[in-house]
Amino acid sequence: MTVFEYLKKRGFHPISESFYIHINEWMDWYGGTVANFHKYKVYNGCQSVKCRRATLGIAKKSMRGLGEYAHERAG
Repeated sequence: MTVFEYLKKRGFHPISESFYIHINEWMDWYGGTVANFHKYKVYNGCQSVKCRRATLGIAKKSMRGLGEYAHERAG
């Protein structure tokens, strides 16, 4: 019996299992590096060259700012 089945049997309505598939992807975005987006190749006329996009870490910075704002409002 999975955790989801157990919770349903007890009358709880857990979030869909498909939700949890995306957690690693969200953690990558939060950390600032998503392999499928930040790493890519460009053809320079002779060969494909590996490139890497810069990251600003906006998700992490915005969540930290939101947390600080919520903390200030609560206290």
